[in-house]
Amino acid sequence: MKRIVFLYSFILALLLPFSLTAQQNGEGADPAEPNKYTLPASVNNAKTDYFPYVFSQENYSCAQAASLTYLLTYELAANRGYFVLFDTPYEKYHIPTHFAWNYYNDGIHDHGVSFIDTWQVIRTAGSPFTPDWGLYYGGSYTKWMTGYEKYYNGMKNRIASLRSFTTDTPEGILKLKHWLAHHGRGEEPGGCVNFFASTYCPMAPLPIGTPDAGKTVITTFGAQATHAMTIVGYNDSIRYDFNGDGLYTNHIDLNGDGKVDVLDWEIGGVIVVNSHGEVWGNNGFSYVPYRLLATPSGLGGIWNNTVYGVDVRDEVFPQITYKATITYNRRKLIKISAGVALDTNSTVPDTTISYGIFNYQGGWFTMQGGYDEASKTLEFGLDVTPLLNYIQPNQPCRFFLIIDENNPNNVGQGEIVQFSLMDYTGENVEEISSPQTNVEIQNNQTTYVSVVRAVQYSKPSIQGATVHCIAGEPFTQQLTATQGKPPYHWELSHRYRMEEFSADFPAVTGDPFEFNPADKYAEIKLPFEFPFYGEKFKKIYFHQNGVLTFRKEIFAVPFLKSEENHAISRKQIAPFYSPLIVTQSRVNITDSKCQFFIVAEKANEENSSITFVLQLYADGKIEFHYGDLEYGESDFFSGIFRGNGRHFVLSPVNKMSSSIASNRNFRFTPPPYIQGVDISKDGVLSGVVGVSSMVNELEVACFDNNEVFSTEKVVVIAFPGRSSGDTNQTEVKVYPNPTLGLTHFFAMKQNILQISIYDLKGGTLLTTDMNKRRAEVDLSFLCSGIYFYKVTLENGKKSKGKLIKL
Repeated sequence: MKRIVFLYSFILALLLPFSLTAQQNGEGADPAEPNKYTLPASVNNAKTDYFPYVFSQENYSCAQAASLTYLLTYELAANRGYFVLFDTPYEKYHIPTHFAWNYYNDGIHDHGVSFIDTWQVIRTAGSPFTPDWGLYYGGSYTKWMTGYEKYYNGMKNRIASLRSFTTDTPEGILKLKHWLAHHGRGEEPGGCVNFFASTYCPMAPLPIGTPDAGKTVITTFGAQATHAMTIVGYNDSIRYDFNGDGLYTNHIDLNGDGKVDVLDWEIGGVIVVNSHGEVWGNNGFSYVPYRLLATPSGLGGIWNNTVYGVDVRDEVFPQITYKATITYNRRKLIKISAGVALDTNSTVPDTTISYGIFNYQGGWFTMQGGYDEASKTLEFGLDVTPLLNYIQPNQPCRFFLIIDENNPNNVGQGEIVQFSLMDYTGENVEEISSPQTNVEIQNNQTTYVSVVRAVQYSKPSIQGATVHCIAGEPFTQQLTATQGKPPYHWELSHRYRMEEFSADFPAVTGDPFEFNPADKYAEIKLPFEFPFYGEKFKKIYFHQNGVLTFRKEIFAVPFLKSEENHAISRKQIAPFYSPLIVTQSRVNITDSKCQFFIVAEKANEENSSITFVLQLYADGKIEFHYGDLEYGESDFFSGIFRGNGRHFVLSPVNKMSSSIASNRNFRFTPPPYIQGVDISKDGVLSGVVGVSSMVNELEVACFDNNEVFSTEKVVVIAFPGRSSGDTNQTEVKVYPNPTLGLTHFFAMKQNILQISIYDLKGGTLLTTDMNKRRAEVDLSFLCSGIYFYKVTLENGKKSKGKLIKL
């Protein structure tokens, strides 16, 4: 692994060919830090040419109407410059609702599906535009699309990750507004977000004499979150008199809870679009006051006080894909995935990847969604480019198409008709067909077909750089990469290192704690800031279902079909995520560690026994300790999750039997971060570094457009500048500097006790003791380059600086 060295000093600032500028806000940074960008008083992204026209949803596809046909269509169009406002009648840039919805709706028209589920379809498989899907955005609620080229076209339309914004604080509302205005990073137009709330939402006209008077505003939502809508903008000037005092205020405690917060606001709100056609609201739009975004969902607000946006990928052109044809009569009974083995003689893969499609889905229908013989056959494609992250370029490997069957009543039957690997890495696409054809899908087993291929590809290569900055002052530096498939996407590495270790089960210590009887969580305040995926937290919430989160969470997601999709979309630490009945709970908190001890049984298994310890350390390390476990169903999650649907680490006991999981210990160690330093999605590293230590490290990741990635460690050597509190460079003169060898050190008022010379990594090259005001040091043994000196004076002060050896 290469190491990129960043040097911070005070002398070479005069020699730099670039200027030092303020920190830039990028994807990895908080998209709502005030003072980064100016916020306008109002934003309405639905008035751009990138937003689709208002329509009426078909069936119970509201979440997909809101998140796909509205939000994803808009975000892709804004990213690529497609004008969808006039995209009629062919809707060539519209994302249909039913392509993704039909994978999770069980083939039933009145089964709603959470957008948490279908975002995983888009992230892993993509979605076609309407022309490939059919005549318009909806259509049959049982249909699965057939045709490799249509799936390949859909692979181009993907998201990188899911974003969530909590809206129950002024800070949360501010973050949301920054996203709506400029995606939180100065990019116009801004973004859109989705949320769940009740279909029941009484509206009233905005009062006469106020901004946008007469336009509709939702005054409350019903108790049950049964519908999804899209936020397209905001207006800080709209107002509604909720307490009837004839005033419009944001600074009075209207609800009498002793504090003024968003729940008391009467001014400002967001703009939403519904999927009930132009007859709803103002031609399909309405205002929602900010206060409803902060109101609990059971008391008139939105679900979980959370809204969701996405980061879209540039148009994706996969490097390798699978093209396959299968026949099957009961699609709900099979799962299709992909894998690779480094050994070309292997009969099973080393690594597998799964998708949000073809995953025991679609109800009791044939593959295309019918009952007749012809509809049993489906031709499809899968993007398997992520498998390149597990192999080496130009290395022959065996690629597997995998079909798992769960067919306890022996009613399902079918075969793999044909399977090919499609290689797009050369000038011309190559199809490598498997010699295995018409392979019967094995009953209640795993069926493999495979091909061998050496893929001629390259991973991004992060180029080395040296940045000269002044410690304690802002800097920016553009990182660069070569190879792979540009455009690149950069971020700080979020790869936790997981290891199993041997240890006795921790002793039971600490104080008992109880769970809130209504919400079933315990709020814990920490004496230290716990770092997790680049953020720091002093308050955590341990839930009765074996999960630790960083805010109060509602776990019942409207219309959720896959608990796994929810798990990877929520920021959490999950030693044993499952419905539990906790019988003993203790917490032991010190200045450097927080330990939870839990004894429980699974809620649906009377004779089960669950014992585990979760330990959080101030440096970010996390440990799971499992005691003796007894349970039947292996339906729990074990791992850590960033909450963006993309970054997570599952432990080896995730969904494993009690005999496998018992008496094991796992440690999760975060990658190195530097507080105050971030990187934009375009690779601009920026921030301010202090001088608490000379050597610091962080790790950056560069993804190409196919999410093939490389990581590199960045070594940061922070040397104090002129303004540092422990440095007084006027007390010691060093000359000549630059030097050919013999160098003079002269102390103005104090004797010199010690002189030390360091290399760029902080390693000591020379130390000499003395007790005099003038000293000579021969540095001719050093190679040409940049070094550092430290002079210790008799009064205890230290003078530090940079030395250049010619």
